[in-house]
Amino acid sequence: MCGVCGAYILDHDTLNHEGKLDIAGALSTLKGIDGERLVDKGATAAGVLYYFLTGLVNRGPDSTGMVIGHDNDLKIHKRMGIAKKAYTQKILENMVGDFGTGHDRYATIGLPRKQNIQPFIDLDVAVSHNGNLTNQKEQRDRIIKEEKRIYGGSDLTSATDSELIPHKISLEKFTNRAESKSLKELDDIISNALVEFRGAYSITGMIDESIFAARDPYGRWPLFWAVLDNLVLFSSERHPIMNFIRDSNYQLGVSSVKKVQPGEIILVNEDNIYSSLLLMEKYFSKYNIKIRKIEECSFDYSYIRSHKDENIQDFRKIVGGILSDSLPKDLDYIVPVPNSGMYYGVGLSEKSGIEIKELIGISEKYKNNPTRTFQKSSIKERQKAIKKKYAFNQDDEYYHGKKIALTDDTIVRNLTMFHNIKKLRLKGVSEIHARIGTPAVVTPCFYGVHHLKEEMIAYRLDKMEVEKYFESIFYGVDYKSEALISKIKKGKSIRKIVEESVKDRRNYLKDKKMREVKDGQFSLEYISHMLYRKAFTDSGLNPDTKCYACQIHNYQGYRKEVLPDIGRAE
Repeated sequence: MCGVCGAYILDHDTLNHEGKLDIAGALSTLKGIDGERLVDKGATAAGVLYYFLTGLVNRGPDSTGMVIGHDNDLKIHKRMGIAKKAYTQKILENMVGDFGTGHDRYATIGLPRKQNIQPFIDLDVAVSHNGNLTNQKEQRDRIIKEEKRIYGGSDLTSATDSELIPHKISLEKFTNRAESKSLKELDDIISNALVEFRGAYSITGMIDESIFAARDPYGRWPLFWAVLDNLVLFSSERHPIMNFIRDSNYQLGVSSVKKVQPGEIILVNEDNIYSSLLLMEKYFSKYNIKIRKIEECSFDYSYIRSHKDENIQDFRKIVGGILSDSLPKDLDYIVPVPNSGMYYGVGLSEKSGIEIKELIGISEKYKNNPTRTFQKSSIKERQKAIKKKYAFNQDDEYYHGKKIALTDDTIVRNLTMFHNIKKLRLKGVSEIHARIGTPAVVTPCFYGVHHLKEEMIAYRLDKMEVEKYFESIFYGVDYKSEALISKIKKGKSIRKIVEESVKDRRNYLKDKKMREVKDGQFSLEYISHMLYRKAFTDSGLNPDTKCYACQIHNYQGYRKEVLPDIGRAE
């Protein structure tokens, strides 16, 4: 679940010509950046990658990096943390070159450490990778063995699977000794390397003064691209490209922003743009797969991808409208969790006619923080971030005695929902009906979004038990998660759990009336799997091309070796 991007300036000499794409203007919209100077200094590609890395931070706040190519030389800059803090005008000006690849990392395989920062380079091949390779152990052993045979040793330095990709491509290139290669020949080399990897990958990279982009044959993670005058762009998400088009005053239809297709490789150099599905053909032939099947992550639509994308807004509003059918009719407000639950709330409000009220806001301390709380490395860090992020600053009259629907994208670890229920109850809200835009997440995904099973509330409890868990919190229960789960597993009623919490002084509500257990004051509904598929259909998307693995109990589709070192285990 990282962010990757790529850029190629096809003709640097025309950048400042009248009527052309205003790249300098777009770059100058970034705080502290002088776009004209970057263009004049020949650092246009670095400026463009910086623009995209700041726009993709929702996919990876742990570290950031870029590689720029110029005259057969590669310049690299990597730092821990987010792009806005990793780059300055001076750093970007020194990254002279017309093409490059960039990466924002959310650690999955390999912990958030300096040695695991992308992009990775081997010889003249650089790669930025989003996804997880499921046969990484097997491929690592093969690569080390082959590099020892050819070079006398291997210089693999990280704990990640991503570093294997440029090494594999370099080895494949070594077997094809022709010094000058056409894009078609490079396509053959890259596809020969990538066909050996199982799992998920959307990548941008560099090879032989060219950039390339590729998606695995199942298309598990998104990758978009566009040609704007003399600039070719690749991005994990669509909205940074649309923002760049707007900020550069360029007239381009929305339909001109395209998806890199599953199994497609696109290569760009100063003379040509080349695309093929050779990787797809090789993959299905190698593994004797008869029926092509696309398995794009459904979770990416409802949870991961930025709410700034208009297509994502529309999908989430459709889900919200579907969820409205289960709401009580006498509610006072729809209350979205910002920003994750906003468009579910909008859809709920439009369908039900109930007013949206922002009873939960983003605190001033957190407004300029682009990171997401679930991406923090430990439970303590997540809890601290959640407390800092949300504000409950409306006048008391908007809370006291009110009946609300609380909308959010999903419940995974339960920390955000726990916090917000507690704060709303302390403000005097009398009824909460939680409506969740993703089916219950019950199984870890090993293709690029790692959660430990032990952290996942819906893995440990069934749907009725999850509702019981949060209803107990609604009535003031303030036990630690393990203790509350234990009581629920023992079959204790909510009334009994609430009574015990009062006796144990683990109840946060001082008002005895608010601790009286009554039916109908709290409810929890996830969208069902059937209705989730309907939401894709209603959005003009094919539900049969989506992956729902994380929502399926005891999913058996993962191979045994897909149990890697999980970066969030600390």
